[in-house]
Amino acid sequence: MRGVSLPLFVLDLGYQKTQAGLMTSIYAITALVFRPLMGNLIDKKSRRSILLFGNAVFVVTISSFGLYKFFPPSLHSIWVLYLIQLINGIGFSANSVALSTISTDVIPNSRMTEGIGYFGLTSSVTMAFAPSLALFTMDRTGYSNGFLITSGIAFFALLLGLMVNYEKAESMKPRADIPENLDTTVVEKSAGKCGFWDKIIEPNAFIPALIMMLTMFGGSSINTFLPTYTRENAIPATGLVFTVQAAGSIISRLFIGGLSEKWGQARVLVIGFICDFSGMLLIFSSSLIIDSDTPAAVNLAVTVMLTAGFLTGASKAFIMTVLNTEAIIRTPMNRRGSANATFYMFMDVGVGLGSVVWGRTADVFGTSWIYAGAAVFSVSGLIASSRLRRRMNEHRAKL
Repeated sequence: MRGVSLPLFVLDLGYQKTQAGLMTSIYAITALVFRPLMGNLIDKKSRRSILLFGNAVFVVTISSFGLYKFFPPSLHSIWVLYLIQLINGIGFSANSVALSTISTDVIPNSRMTEGIGYFGLTSSVTMAFAPSLALFTMDRTGYSNGFLITSGIAFFALLLGLMVNYEKAESMKPRADIPENLDTTVVEKSAGKCGFWDKIIEPNAFIPALIMMLTMFGGSSINTFLPTYTRENAIPATGLVFTVQAAGSIISRLFIGGLSEKWGQARVLVIGFICDFSGMLLIFSSSLIIDSDTPAAVNLAVTVMLTAGFLTGASKAFIMTVLNTEAIIRTPMNRRGSANATFYMFMDVGVGLGSVVWGRTADVFGTSWIYAGAAVFSVSGLIASSRLRRRMNEHRAKL
């Protein structure tokens, strides 16, 4: 909820759009920088304690935004808001990595894809409704009360975290159920003493994370530039496209476990890339349809955009779930925190780099060509995943 509200809150205080945008950038960069640290702490200390730390930080920082108007005048500064947001980003990195690691610890390996799909389903539902709910709450109650209500939700999450009876990482032993196709030398390296780079990047999760980075590089074009694209081409119903995209993600996650069991994860991954490629091309083609500027053309363009939204939502669900599963099952349990940190860190890098590159693409070639380029990255992700798909097929054949 705070993601859509904070930039508006900063603008309401009289600051510039650049400063409002920096609030989002600080949050993302801080989360990216602190993910490796949180991953190592989760592995060495306790999943539960890091989860509680992240939730506690949420309560404090979101409450601080709500109480900002009561701060002394000397603290009414954009730099104070930046500091609160920086601390908020630390909390997010702790919460997200701990929560994802706990979920993968309790999911049996035989149902890991299905379990991760259901876990991701909660995020998809949140993304579908939280932005609208946040804006509605802020409009009705004001920013201060809205943030305090959100902090109350965060406090409830903290109470739920206290109820988690979870073992500490020190008591965990490396898993005995390591996939047969995994190189044991890599496992021993991960389970034993780690070098500097191994503390930042979990080797077993590197290939799935790298492929996910390519996927998010292309996918960042939608969240960052789709509103601009539809406005420039006079295509209505931009918000509906995001709603349909969330619906595509939700529906796909419900069935991904059964599809993986029936067809294999390798085929599901291919389907995900095909959906992503098709969705990006449909977005690009909508600008050609709308050129005729007739009611029929507008309706067709909207239909094409909604179809693209559903396909891109489904593609991210398929690709992310399969790749996250591979990153986890290839990693010993005592390094799962680092594996999740690596996976999400590479996602952050993909989004950050993609936003910059697509912005430059729009300046030089036009916004429409962003999605032609994003389609190319879908193909590159498919090619890069060929090695991983071979390993998945080999593993499936041994089962």
